[in-house]
Amino acid sequence: MFLHQNRLVEIETEFCDAIDKARELRARLTNADETDTALIKLELAVLSVEIRALKEKAAFFLKLGERYEMARFHRDFIDELRRENPKLAEKIIRRLDKKWEKKKSVKKKK
Repeated sequence: MFLHQNRLVEIETEFCDAIDKARELRARLTNADETDTALIKLELAVLSVEIRALKEKAAFFLKLGERYEMARFHRDFIDELRRENPKLAEKIIRRLDKKWEKKKSVKKKK
């Protein structure tokens, strides 16, 4: 498994744990007195923020996985093109390198 896949599994586990804890707290909320109710609601608010953060992390790692898959697809495509038409492949690679250098120089200016 790749890093982003491992991290997604960890995030899923953390997410399930947080959801289970929230369910447990909601169950305790029905039988709680006024002081406990305030504490439980505070804990639920904290869990809500944690769950939102986990969702954002998962979205980031999913995006990372998509980029990895696209890069792998492009690499496989270029490898196949090199076998069939080496001149065209080199031409495409040079163009991509120029675009990449242009993007890097724009990022450095910002």
